[in-house]
Amino acid sequence: MADLVTSPTNLAKYNACFAWGDFNQSSYVGNLESASGNSLSKREPRWIGLFLHRILQFCLEKSENSFANAIDILTALRTETTWAAFIDEIDDDQIPLSPLPEFSDFGETQFQDLRSLLFEMNNEYGRYPTEFYCEEEITDFKIIDGLIIRLGFIDFIMKVDYGGETEFSVIDWKSSVPKSNASAQQKFGVQMDIYWRWLRDKLGKKLGSDDPVGGTYLVPISRKKDSGQPVGFVEIEIDELSDDDYKSLLSRIARMEITPGEHCSFCDLVQHCPSDDGPFRYDLSDSEKWIGSSIPRDSQFIIDFSSRECRLIEQTQRKFVFKFDNPERKLTIFGLPHDFNPDGHHRMVVKLARKIGAARNRLGVWFVR
Repeated sequence: MADLVTSPTNLAKYNACFAWGDFNQSSYVGNLESASGNSLSKREPRWIGLFLHRILQFCLEKSENSFANAIDILTALRTETTWAAFIDEIDDDQIPLSPLPEFSDFGETQFQDLRSLLFEMNNEYGRYPTEFYCEEEITDFKIIDGLIIRLGFIDFIMKVDYGGETEFSVIDWKSSVPKSNASAQQKFGVQMDIYWRWLRDKLGKKLGSDDPVGGTYLVPISRKKDSGQPVGFVEIEIDELSDDDYKSLLSRIARMEITPGEHCSFCDLVQHCPSDDGPFRYDLSDSEKWIGSSIPRDSQFIIDFSSRECRLIEQTQRKFVFKFDNPERKLTIFGLPHDFNPDGHHRMVVKLARKIGAARNRLGVWFVR
């Protein structure tokens, strides 16, 4: 078997499901020019996450290793002068955020979420000497025989001097809070372990440590579901993997294992998945799938329906309403593209529209992709 040459994020997709990783492989390896042309909707979680990550990078890189200074820069971003400087900088990125954000996209919610995070990190580490490293590049890194990481970027590395004892935190910003530590380990264990191995084996000496001590952490930028307040600074520690874990992953990739799961709602193969099952896919021809308790309230999911089973009864700029018979049910979809053709078979990623909700006779959703 030839070497698998990939990226940390795409290897994590392979770890979830062979089909997802294999479909994305060309976009992540040696194809930056193509990737830079991909434009996202500003409603998509991926665009929102990239936007918030880039703001953090801008503030931390210009902070002179100070969270207090980073907060000042974040506050200054609410002025048009600093915002213009931010846009000029990200427009020159190797892979620019597309579409570029507008001044109005940086609202009060985003500002408070980021300020809360930086404020609590300053409370935790502000009294110690720190060094910040953003977007550290990983290139041509052999993990084990048969597996090479061609290219990757680490969101943030923090070096903290605790009075003679130095520790490193390898951090990946996340735009949502994982459901559990076990879920976080399953989704991001491979990605974060590669980041730590790069620090340990390649980057440590450059940063002044032959044998770095510390850990890898997911840090969400989000809101508490119960109160709606910013999460602040929460670290979710990710455990290291062994070489045997990677050997097992390569074996599963060689067997081309298709494994449906929660990740299906984020996969690019929504329209052409080789598997017809999975816990986050709902065939709306089955009236039992409309039961409110079965529909995810906080996660994306996939719906299937066909114009053979329903008819369009209302259409506005904001919504399409379809009616199913036997039994009678209504599907309302908000945010569909203007060129959407209601005829034919449809499979799409959506989120629950809570104003309408989900019941035996109705379902309301927002279109994601």
